[in-house]
Amino acid sequence: MKRFGWVAAFLAAAAMARADGVTWGTDYEKGVEQAKKDGKLLHVHFFATWCGPCKQMDEETFHNEEIAKYMNETFVNVLVDVDKDPDTAAKFKVHGIPDSRVVDASGAEVLHIVGNRPEFFDQMKSLGEVSAIEKSLKDKPDDPATMMAASDVYVKLGRLPEAGLLLEKALEADPDDKSGKRAEMFYKLGMANMKAGRQEEAESAWHEVGKMDPQNKKGFIDDIQYARCQQQADAEDWLLTERAVEEFLKGFADSEHVPDAKYLRGMAQFFNGKKDEAVSTWKDLMRSDPDSAAAKKAEKGLKFAEKKSKK
Repeated sequence: MKRFGWVAAFLAAAAMARADGVTWGTDYEKGVEQAKKDGKLLHVHFFATWCGPCKQMDEETFHNEEIAKYMNETFVNVLVDVDKDPDTAAKFKVHGIPDSRVVDASGAEVLHIVGNRPEFFDQMKSLGEVSAIEKSLKDKPDDPATMMAASDVYVKLGRLPEAGLLLEKALEADPDDKSGKRAEMFYKLGMANMKAGRQEEAESAWHEVGKMDPQNKKGFIDDIQYARCQQQADAEDWLLTERAVEEFLKGFADSEHVPDAKYLRGMAQFFNGKKDEAVSTWKDLMRSDPDSAAAKKAEKGLKFAEKKSKK
């Protein structure tokens, strides 16, 4: 042990903590030192042995071959049992688990994900993209394409104000639409603003898209209309959701969002007290698009409706 010092101790602890999947250390302070030595970000994951979502995340995420490979190559990973190491949990002010934090060499937190989130891997991958994209921004600070690419990464990480500012700068840098991307810039600016809760600014940006592409040749108008439907559903305003989805399905029958819109229509019908109509909508979706993700959600919706009927 003296020969290899704390690095060997950290790696040995990691090997004992997990023989496959993500390679974990269990000592936070040693993990900090290892991350500095390797020039990597530090990923700290808080869990408890009694936590059901933690077990599910361990099985489905941390034992996924692709995810584990990326995590092991990109981060130093430390697993913290909140019951055995309450001091580290308190240091990070952990209130719910599973809880994942990523910190840089200065100790600054660059990502915080609470819960077993489906977007976990996308957000972790985006961190790896940030350093590359920020280097590109330094090399090409006035390039609209680079700013758009950076905004995509920031949106995935939830850094919405930064994404919005970059898109506004990209629009200023290309007033004559030499890139042919101004409609897309406005579309993305609207989406970033909507996600940030700035609906008025989102609608203003989308209005520009409508003026530039009234025939929807670029395919952004149906994306915008579906985003509005999804927003109403997220707000659980089911009356407005049903109305918005009906208008969407009438106006954009060929859109790629149709299966998801049908699923939302069923949801709205169900919560508006129209159970039979919801069941009919979901069954129709399962017949017309049986392999879609929306059809799988519709199947779950049917099972839920059946349980409610039996009570």
